[in-house]
Amino acid sequence: MRGIANKFVSGGMIIYVAKTGSDATGDGTQAKPFLTIQKAVDKTYEYIGMGPYGRFLISVGAGTYTQNLRVFPAISNRIVITGVGAANVEPVAIIEGAPGAAAAVETYGGIILTRVKIKTAPGNQNGVNVTSDSGPVVVFSCVIESSAQGQGFGIFASNVAMVRIGDEYANGAVINGFDSAVYARAQAFVHALNLGGSGNNIAYRSSRASVIIRGGTTTTATTLESKDLGGQILS
Repeated sequence: MRGIANKFVSGGMIIYVAKTGSDATGDGTQAKPFLTIQKAVDKTYEYIGMGPYGRFLISVGAGTYTQNLRVFPAISNRIVITGVGAANVEPVAIIEGAPGAAAAVETYGGIILTRVKIKTAPGNQNGVNVTSDSGPVVVFSCVIESSAQGQGFGIFASNVAMVRIGDEYANGAVINGFDSAVYARAQAFVHALNLGGSGNNIAYRSSRASVIIRGGTTTTATTLESKDLGGQILS
């Protein structure tokens, strides 16, 4: 893996997840992977502060993983979650949200998501929630889709969260079918280097003193941008 994800995990360790794995008997190695991404994330708690294991790459095999993934402050700022396969192709590792949660993926900051498809559960569920600034969240070479056309937010950033969409190699994200593809609120900051997609009611929404900087955008939406209560959207 090249670029920002490779730099992030340099000097760390790899934890493997596969549909053939087991949370009960797996140990996160390639030979004995875990079954769920959450188990791999939770496993990193055991390695915090131990020798070279300061950072982690979670390698996710092909298949659909139905779960509501949570990454909390104690382990954020150290994790790359990447699906197998090449960049700029349809991801084969799919995180599908389960009903009853606000988002399919929720983090308090400091992770990298790449080469995965995130699909919401039916109903008003967000794709990725980023709350507070425990370090920037970076999303690239990902697809985020709503299962309920026109509802929820693809990426929702709040409470001084920082989000970057895209990497230095022009790999971006595709966000489809939400009320807002990107919504920043409560002094959040989003830098959308490359955003594509379709079927969103609003491409960018900013409120309550938040800032969105939009770069290359190919997403189609009924409204490109919406601003209120001191929100800013800059090009």
